Amino acid sequence: MPPRPSSPTLLAFLLGTVSGCASESNATTPSDSCTEQIDRFATRVAECRTLTSEQREAAIARCESAASAADPRDAWRQEFQKAVDDCSETLTCEDFAENLDDICYPEALAAGASGLLAEATIATCVSGGTEDCEQELALGRETGTSVVSRCLRRWAECAAEREQSDPYWTEDHCGTLIALTDSHRTQAETCIDLACTEVAGCLVTAGAFNF
Repeated sequence: MPPRPSSPTLLAFLLGTVSGCASESNATTPSDSCTEQIDRFATRVAECRTLTSEQREAAIARCESAASAADPRDAWRQEFQKAVDDCSETLTCEDFAENLDDICYPEALAAGASGLLAEATIATCVSGGTEDCEQELALGRETGTSVVSRCLRRWAECAAEREQSDPYWTEDHCGTLIALTDSHRTQAETCIDLACTEVAGCLVTAGAFNF
């Protein structure tokens, strides 16, 4: 199995180790929303590493250059966004720099998964790893009707074709549907029955992400 792709951490984004920036797609003054976004995270990062004025301006410039792109957080439920933000405030500097996504996303997703997945599936597919998730789904105990449950079962069915998918389809693309608003979950519903190699791309369009 190929290594799972990962998303850049917020610190890497801020300090310019990755290009681009998510900004409000409907902002009438992109620089305002970008400045607010950069400064919000810089406040936390400053506890660990000083963000120079040059770095700040460079980050804002990258953000403005991508101002027409949709902010992925626009698709998130408020409670998920708050849980991620609250979690980030509790991390050590090292964890914030290196492991924010792997700590805060699973924690926030697990907190919002009740009623969408069986407890065993939450423990293995949301809070656990790929192999544990596959083994749990193979037991056939996840029988829910939510889009998250249906997506994970479809992901298990498509195991042989995941490598041909673009992007590579991970269980995260299903688990992160927990984070999405009702309208974005409804959009994701249309993806589940597509060909195995087309589901992940459709889910990403709906707001799902890999981390």
